[in-house]
Amino acid sequence: MPFRFLNNYVTQLAEALATGATTLEITGMGDEFADASPSTPYALTLAERNIRGIDLRREIVHVTGRAGNVLTVLRGREGTTDDDWPLGTPVEARDTAAGLNEAAQAVAVHESEADPHPQYRQVIAGVEPQVIMKGDPLDMTLAGDAVTITVPAGYVLYLDFIDLVITASDAPTGTPSIVAGPDGTNDDTYLANSPISVDAIGDREAFMPLVTVGISEIRIAVSTAGAGTLEATPVLRGYLLEV
Repeated sequence: MPFRFLNNYVTQLAEALATGATTLEITGMGDEFADASPSTPYALTLAERNIRGIDLRREIVHVTGRAGNVLTVLRGREGTTDDDWPLGTPVEARDTAAGLNEAAQAVAVHESEADPHPQYRQVIAGVEPQVIMKGDPLDMTLAGDAVTITVPAGYVLYLDFIDLVITASDAPTGTPSIVAGPDGTNDDTYLANSPISVDAIGDREAFMPLVTVGISEIRIAVSTAGAGTLEATPVLRGYLLEV
């Protein structure tokens, strides 16, 4: 049941409202509820306040229809009590639990869909949205330790960033660094020697590669070793192009 909402809507009862009544009359702006129906209701709150503006009692009603300034309502909704209300009682459009919970549930259902945001997908044929590819951890205390990440067959990767995420750390010292290239011979073609400035578990450091063409494979290696214990997992961010 999708609720309808109004911004900063405040009016008053034009007539007293008795317990059990299923219609109420407001002093104006009834046209705001022109699309109210049992399947698309509005939630309104009637409230009695003290001189400090604090609610002493309240009733939530759901507006399911309208004729001029006369609203058809379901009384005592969302755990409140169907009550008597005098002429002039404030009637307000407030956020209520039913409306907010319904919105949250709709978002959760939408996000669980296989492709919840198709409007943000690339419209270029053969180009995948941004992808993330993860390699095995690198021992940042072992010079020459390397990991190779291979792009799926039939694609090339346009690489935006190489991220290093610290996954193990125990009293590390020194300033380790990495290089990246297509192989061990041209090991710094994609990323020249780059020092690592983070060493706490969960920290991430991003490097912008030098390569601007699509690649099918990348080798990331420790060029300068640190000491102690320090492992970092390389993560590639970029776009796949079908070839």
